[in-house]
Amino acid sequence: MDNPEIPKINLEENHEHKPSAVGLIKNLLLFIVLALIIAASFYLSFQVGKRIMGPVSKEPLKKIEIEIPEPPESLQVLIKEEAKEVKVVPATVKKVYKSYSSESHSYYKVQAGMFANKGNARSLAQKLQEAGLATFIKKTSKGYRVQVGAYASKALANKQMNAVKNKGFSAIVIYE
Repeated sequence: MDNPEIPKINLEENHEHKPSAVGLIKNLLLFIVLALIIAASFYLSFQVGKRIMGPVSKEPLKKIEIEIPEPPESLQVLIKEEAKEVKVVPATVKKVYKSYSSESHSYYKVQAGMFANKGNARSLAQKLQEAGLATFIKKTSKGYRVQVGAYASKALANKQMNAVKNKGFSAIVIYE
């Protein structure tokens, strides 16, 4: 089976390939060129990104001056009339009194009427509301109470009772 024309290759021999100096220089130059190409591409990307993200121009913005014309006479009359109608009204502050006792839930209540019939209670409540008084109807064991407020202090309840009486209605203060 040995053919004299086919050369025999000895695979068992250890052939060490020693790079030449010229080959080392070529590899080193190739590495440097590739590193420069990569560095240049990063630099160009950075410059393009900086232009895109940065301001378009570094010149100061130009101010546009526009002359606003005067409104027509018909509008000027309306503007002057509105300015005349504006009135400054001082704010009124309502004092709210609270009972800070956690045990007590009793209040001084202004009672304008007590009725067995709910319709009569509604009728009085409507008249009080027409007179500008805030009212509500409370069902109790004795009937329907028409009430005009509940207060923590007796003085405030008496003041409200007098206001109800001054409008022509009868009222009493109860504590409940």
